Amino acid sequence: MRQNLRPVTTDDSGQIITSRQALAAAGGQDLVQFEDSRNAPVKLTIGSVKRLFSPKATDEEAWTFIQVCRAQRLNPFLREAYLIKYDERAAASIVVGVDVFVRRAEEHPDFLGFQAGVIVQRGDQIVEEEGAFYLPGDTLIGGWFRGWRQGRDTPHYQRVLLSEYDKQQSLWKGSKATMIRKVAKAQGLREMYPKDFTGLYIEEERGVVIDHEALPPVDQATGEIMDGQAPDQADASGFAASNEVAKSAQDSPADGETPPPEGVGTPSQGDTPPRFESIPDFINKVMTRWPRLRTKAQVLSAASVRNEDDLGAKGLELAWVEIAELNGE
Repeated sequence: MRQNLRPVTTDDSGQIITSRQALAAAGGQDLVQFEDSRNAPVKLTIGSVKRLFSPKATDEEAWTFIQVCRAQRLNPFLREAYLIKYDERAAASIVVGVDVFVRRAEEHPDFLGFQAGVIVQRGDQIVEEEGAFYLPGDTLIGGWFRGWRQGRDTPHYQRVLLSEYDKQQSLWKGSKATMIRKVAKAQGLREMYPKDFTGLYIEEERGVVIDHEALPPVDQATGEIMDGQAPDQADASGFAASNEVAKSAQDSPADGETPPPEGVGTPSQGDTPPRFESIPDFINKVMTRWPRLRTKAQVLSAASVRNEDDLGAKGLELAWVEIAELNGE
């Protein structure tokens, strides 16, 4: 299951041309500039993609990745798109984060919301549970999604089988419920808005594993890439602009969140976890308690999770305790 890497762009007449033809037509000028979905500037070159995101990718695969990002207005500096290739003998895979699906769906004026969860066998019954929760003794067998659009009489309904996606990779071993829920969510939103999501897949659907530690680390305070190397002269300004976008997005509160209240003192160490009203409330309380954690991304990293879905599946109280231990409490 690999995304087709051949057709990436069109000529002046609208005819699809191959990436090798497109690269030749560029005459060696491979700097591509575009705006992401937030209308912020992004600049990429083949060299920067290979050096920062996928060292084993070929020039053609890197060029294809650039064109996909441009066409879909994805910003790889904000972890919206990934070029995955760990074996030089295998084809590269292009995947996106599931948050891209959710955020773009929410931008549609006719979008009324969605629900997603897991399907379990409980005795002789098949039960749909919302979220990534199921009881001890249940057998997890799949995931489900329902989404609503204004003017539609029935919701978009999708169910997926766990056995089709769980290939016993490390990605799935401890988070099967969270992973299969993500697959159902991505497939459901793609069915709701095919013009926006056709051709876009998340890592759980493609059977690839993103090595987040291998990705270029971004300084959460400055937004600068901490790879110890200066970008190529040709696109240095592009990295500066893209990293400024990363800094703005990481320093700004996420949708539905509010910044930590001013003047709130740091609670005494050794007390029990406070009560959390929501995930944004948890993040705000963590940033208030441990001021060195200044962004949501830093909080998620300290909790050893990649996104809010994983955080919810883990449990906010447990995450609080782990962060406290990490800070020597």
